[in-house]
Amino acid sequence: MLVERLAPRLPGFLRRALSLRSTFLEIGAGDCALARCAAGHVERAYAALGPHHHLAGAARASNLVPVLSDGVLIPVPEASVDAALSERLIERLHPRDVLEHLQSVRRALRRGGRYFCITSHRCRGLRELFIEAGFREVRFHSRICGLHAEVPYWMLRAVEAFLGILPCGLRAEALK
Repeated sequence: MLVERLAPRLPGFLRRALSLRSTFLEIGAGDCALARCAAGHVERAYAALGPHHHLAGAARASNLVPVLSDGVLIPVPEASVDAALSERLIERLHPRDVLEHLQSVRRALRRGGRYFCITSHRCRGLRELFIEAGFREVRFHSRICGLHAEVPYWMLRAVEAFLGILPCGLRAEALK
């Protein structure tokens, strides 16, 4: 996973979105490595853990607050978060729960807050769900030749459409 490989260092895109006065939220925090790392760079960090994770060992820093979450509802104060991040969480939610999850994240974000939703899912339909949940702007980023770059939505849709017509074996090879 991208974030696990980068922890305990904060990824550059996240570092640029945070300051010492920020509040960070990691959704689906797992071992809390990223939230613990972020806690050293922000005023407060939340680690939203699933019911199968143990909350007792999660908090290491005094400003790291573990919260129990089902991944859909995020139990943090409304409009309290500057930057939130989840990695491959959307894929694990039931399709009917995705909109509710996005609305819950949106409620948690302050005005101007950002949600970094790392997913390997197709983008078709995801942008519309973000807009319906109340996000004003949706940007897509992709790794191209080892570099992270913003990619226009129309281009992602075109690539997805092309990959969709390929036979499964070729599609799998193209996605390596």
